[in-house]
Amino acid sequence: MHREQEKSWFQKNWWWAVPGCGCLGIVLLAAVTCGGLGLFVSQKIGEVNEQVFGEAMERAKNHPAVVAVTGEPVEVGFGNKFNIHFENGTGIAEREADLSGPDGAGIVYIDMIQSGDSWEIESLWFQPDGDDRKIDLMAEEP
Repeated sequence: MHREQEKSWFQKNWWWAVPGCGCLGIVLLAAVTCGGLGLFVSQKIGEVNEQVFGEAMERAKNHPAVVAVTGEPVEVGFGNKFNIHFENGTGIAEREADLSGPDGAGIVYIDMIQSGDSWEIESLWFQPDGDDRKIDLMAEEP
C-alpha cells in the first residue's frame, strides 16, 4: 500500500503566509524609513536650537522693549511652531516661542538661515499679546 506523505506547515498555510510576510515586510520597511527620517529631522532641529535659539532667547529676554511689556524676570515658554526647510543645500527655519513675565506676555518670532554648517538669525521680533505692534529685536536697542 502506498502511504501519502503528510504536507509541511508551509504547504498547508502558504495561501496566508506569503501575503502576510509580504505585508509585514512592507510595514517594517516603512517603519525603518520613517524612523530614519525622524532621526534626521530631530538632529537638524537640535542643531538649530543649539546654535541659534539660545542666542535669540537671550537677546529677547534682555531687550528693553520686551522687558517693558513683560516685566522681569522674563520666562521662555514652549514654542508654538517650528518649521524647517532645506532646498539646494540651504536651510531655512522659522520658530515661535512664548515669553512671559509678571506684567505681560507675547510671542517671539525667529527666522533663521543656514550658512555653511552654521545657522544665523535672519530676523527676530516680538509681538505682545493683544497688541498689533511688532518690535524688531535685531534693530539697535533704544
